[in-house]
Amino acid sequence: MRPLPELPISVARLGEGTIHESLQVIDASIGGLALVTEGSLAAAGIGDRFPVRMALAKYGEHDVEVVVRWCGPQQTGVEFIDMSAEPTTAIRRYVAELLERGAPS
Repeated sequence: MRPLPELPISVARLGEGTIHESLQVIDASIGGLALVTEGSLAAAGIGDRFPVRMALAKYGEHDVEVVVRWCGPQQTGVEFIDMSAEPTTAIRRYVAELLERGAPS
């Protein structure tokens, strides 16, 4: 589902210390994200793993691990891995609200 202006999602790739890289989200699902291929994602390969921090509108901030599942010239797909109950519940609620509001897929 594509994020809505009234229900935003922001994602940052976590780096060493306080260095983070903002990633642009194209769409979100309960299993992962489609991200714009730019910055460090341009060099990412299938199977690469890295931590991200997701801010899911009113559903809070969550640090999760993702793995690259597909790469394209303009989009990169990542899957959530080894998520605990709290971020799993948050992304499910976020996506359910997008569906409820009629967000495009």
